[in-house]
Amino acid sequence: MKDQLIQTFDSEGAQAVLKELARTYLPHTEKVPLYEALSRYAYWQAKDLDAAILIGQAGIKLGEQLAEKFPGEAEVIMSQEKAIHYNLASFTWPGWDEKGIAISEEQRLLGLTWARINLDLAISLHKPSLPLSRAYWMLGAHHIAAGEYTAAKARFALGEQTAREAGSRPDELLCRGFSDLTALLADPHNPAAREKLAETQTALLKEKDGEFFAKQLEDAFRVFSTQ
Repeated sequence: MKDQLIQTFDSEGAQAVLKELARTYLPHTEKVPLYEALSRYAYWQAKDLDAAILIGQAGIKLGEQLAEKFPGEAEVIMSQEKAIHYNLASFTWPGWDEKGIAISEEQRLLGLTWARINLDLAISLHKPSLPLSRAYWMLGAHHIAAGEYTAAKARFALGEQTAREAGSRPDELLCRGFSDLTALLADPHNPAAREKLAETQTALLKEKDGEFFAKQLEDAFRVFSTQ
């Protein structure tokens, strides 16, 4: 089913995929994940942000309808919706500096809203500490993009705390690093802020996947320091 829909996307585009999805019968708990998978394909493989958003928004709308219609499975369906909110927030964050992706101001603002909803859902669905930490991080990252540095630091502090509770040292350091980055962006000529960021990056490099996380900080600094 997914492969067939990907072929439709590649040959006919997102609107054709949505029409085909509307005609497709699946158990209701399997519908929203298919939208999520196709939205991810549109972003990562096709490098089509508009299509990723279009498909993702349709999946969110369907999820809201299904959660209301099937209250006994609402928590499962809302968790599936949450995944799309997180993805769309991520796709529309300029700090990745993703090649082949151009994010409009309208899309960035939508991303901030999706990041807020993702965090609200993480809290209301009582998600474990690690996904909660990542929800705080995602919203903090969007606050950086908006130039809202005080709000960003508050979110990163909560992200660091919940990552510590989850026992994830890399996520803890990542949130700390983004808090350091926020301080440096707010005061670019402060040598202490620059030194603190460098110390956190060095600590990150000692952790599993540390190079990936350290690069996130470098990319975000390059993007936002020139705004």
